[in-house]
Amino acid sequence: MSEQKKLNNRGFTLVEMLVALAISGIVLLMIGTLLFQGSRYFKTESIKAQLQNELQVMNGKLSQILMEAKTLNIESNDDTTYVYTGYLDNAGNLLVETGTEKVITVYNGRLYVTNSIENLNEIDEGYALSKLIKSFKIEIDDSCKFEDDFGETYYKNPIVVNIEISLEKDDIVVSNSMSVRVRNNIERIGKYEATQ
Repeated sequence: MSEQKKLNNRGFTLVEMLVALAISGIVLLMIGTLLFQGSRYFKTESIKAQLQNELQVMNGKLSQILMEAKTLNIESNDDTTYVYTGYLDNAGNLLVETGTEKVITVYNGRLYVTNSIENLNEIDEGYALSKLIKSFKIEIDDSCKFEDDFGETYYKNPIVVNIEISLEKDDIVVSNSMSVRVRNNIERIGKYEATQ
């Protein structure tokens, strides 16, 4: 009887070990894939939340600046956009009358808000409202723009400004559009006068 017990206590065969290893490998691969996908999803959603928070802060700041504007001058070229919300003197300097005059500058993937016109290479990074700008577009709503019988362009208050912003980080893009109704009656938009 003791010999039979010894014969029945053989252990695992090579085939049983290979099957167990294969099943364990598949289970570990599925767990690893699940963890990797979960980690990637968490990173993506964290970046989206960060970009959305940054957009929300920018929208609030830009809305506040534009609602307090007394004049509005938008200049844009291939890689730079300027928005002036105060009066400019003949030399192009921003005249500070009430302290609400601001210069919004979008350059090299950054959006700056300053109290004066700055040399682009000398703007302090502390003025950067965002360093993740992918695209920025600002324009006066077409409903505010009119032409008279002589083909002269003018704008009619209340002025509405449309803004489109896209932020990008790690190939993740979050975009937003908003319209801001300027609270004050604008006297001048660029070289055009505004009427009531």
